[in-house]
Amino acid sequence: MAAGSGIAYCRLSSRRYSPVAHLAPTRRICAFQKAGRGSSSPVPPGSTKRSAIARVYGADARVTLANNGWYAVMLGPRQGSLDQARKNVVLLPADALLSRGKGYVATVWRPSSPILASATLNQGSPAHLATAGLVVSVVRESASSGWIAHIRGATRSPTGPRTFEARVHFDAAAAYPSSVKLVELDSSNQTPEIVLDSYSGGAHCCTSTAALVEQYDSSWRTVDLGTGDGEGINFEDVNGDGVSEIITYDDSFLYAFSDYASSISPIKIGTLTGSVVTDITHRSDLRHRLIQSLRGLEFIAKQSPSLWSENGFLAGWVATATVAGEGAAAWSRMLSNYQPDSIFLPTYCRIEAPEGQCPEDQRYTPPFPEALRRHLIAHGYLEAEQVSAPAQTAQAPPASATVPTPQSTAAEPAAVSPKPPEKNAEAVSGTGFYVTRDRILTNAHVVEGCEAVTTALEGHPATGRVAARDTTNDLALIEAAQPATAVARMRTGIRLGEDVAAFGYPLRGVLASTGNFTRGTVTATAGLNDDSRHLQISAPVQPGNSGGPLLDESGNVVGVIVAKLNALKVAIVTADIPQNINFAIKASIAQSFLESNNVTTTPGSQTTPMKPADIAAMAQSFSVAIECSP
Repeated sequence: MAAGSGIAYCRLSSRRYSPVAHLAPTRRICAFQKAGRGSSSPVPPGSTKRSAIARVYGADARVTLANNGWYAVMLGPRQGSLDQARKNVVLLPADALLSRGKGYVATVWRPSSPILASATLNQGSPAHLATAGLVVSVVRESASSGWIAHIRGATRSPTGPRTFEARVHFDAAAAYPSSVKLVELDSSNQTPEIVLDSYSGGAHCCTSTAALVEQYDSSWRTVDLGTGDGEGINFEDVNGDGVSEIITYDDSFLYAFSDYASSISPIKIGTLTGSVVTDITHRSDLRHRLIQSLRGLEFIAKQSPSLWSENGFLAGWVATATVAGEGAAAWSRMLSNYQPDSIFLPTYCRIEAPEGQCPEDQRYTPPFPEALRRHLIAHGYLEAEQVSAPAQTAQAPPASATVPTPQSTAAEPAAVSPKPPEKNAEAVSGTGFYVTRDRILTNAHVVEGCEAVTTALEGHPATGRVAARDTTNDLALIEAAQPATAVARMRTGIRLGEDVAAFGYPLRGVLASTGNFTRGTVTATAGLNDDSRHLQISAPVQPGNSGGPLLDESGNVVGVIVAKLNALKVAIVTADIPQNINFAIKASIAQSFLESNNVTTTPGSQTTPMKPADIAAMAQSFSVAIECSP
């Protein structure tokens, strides 16, 4: 990096400082870890604590070697002081320094991208990509359900260019921007793969990814690479053979032992051959990547020690350690730190019974260690015959774990449908609010899979029927059997910086059954990726707030709560732990949905500020708890 180009941040691999800390102003500041005596090779790529820490800080982080023989993890260049950096990079350790970059002799590790070309795909704007031997043009087309990626391309052959055409249908996907990438995924052919993705919208959900793969007969086949939480699938050439592996995360851990934002999903590694995706997480030549993920989690916990007593973190960490071959030590530490009184535990049946039909007196909730052990067995981290000791004892599972290699195939052509991450609860709960005397507005994902739901107004349960859905904008309308005592007033046109409040019924059975009221501000008038349908708010929300009203200081409803970020996942990717970054669907979008279903709402003309307690009482009068049992 050229001197004077800005300020870089360095994470120190040791608490011992080097002379670089005494450079002139506008400097980088780092601490270092001494290289071993006689060591002629720097950091082995992808296998050490240093590179694991660098991964925590994102794509611009790298491991550098100083002229005194110490290593530093470096970020930047970025403008500003160290105090300003700490506001933007929450995980920046106490021993971080600033430097102009002098005194560093080599970059010994940095994340490399296997993406050969990429482009953003929007409605009405074609994407054009090219790499050696492949030229591609992609157009996004409307469909009765979801959208279609229309691909035209040409490959190079000894007889001249060979053209092809294909279509990939993404079912029930929202109108968010998508991406197109050229990635070498399949070593059995001579052409890079065309990778497309689609974000479904909704709280904590979901990106579907598909690859268009050239077959031995020069035809192209669509392969469903899967649907993942958040941004979905990543690609890395883990073993350095020139072919990228498919990096996903095991979303079965979401909600299993904690709420969404506090859950950790272990890394999974796959490979594509022809039209088959195979799980190769257990392969010995990839173990360094698992250890890297493990050390990254441990580094995050070092900066936030309270994570060591949070079951959502411990579950993902133990699973990662188990498949990396360090399960015994991890299990032992978990037994000394887990929360025994957690309310996020699955319920099992003591007898064989169809799903959802276990008698009440046969249901039981095991302690966290037993529940975790069951989960590890069910999802392939441990084999049942490997486990013999009771889960409550300090006996650890074996250090090694056998991970099965499931295969998935896709027909040609394929439709890719977003599938929400697995949730262990039998029922999904959320919030809604009356917009007329007999109509309730909520999120579509709250009532997903249900035609009938249970609503509860001020603790009084009643039945409801799902009358309309808009999965694109994540809205649903419920016909209520219980008439409203009050209805919401809808106001559009909220401004940046206005005070707002959220009301809902989060964490039912744990928090107050009378509802939860939180306050904040409108921090942005667009959502993720500048999505103009959403507001970003700082009012705290939890699972179960989805579908609840967002109110202004006069008690008018200005939005519908829809999502919050997964703080730990964002920290792993961006080096920042976000605080209270939550989202609501704008009232104007909700109004359009209601009008299209012949629902006339009460306009929010009230402008006189109200006391917070009065706003809470108003919200409580027209809000309902909703339970959907698919």
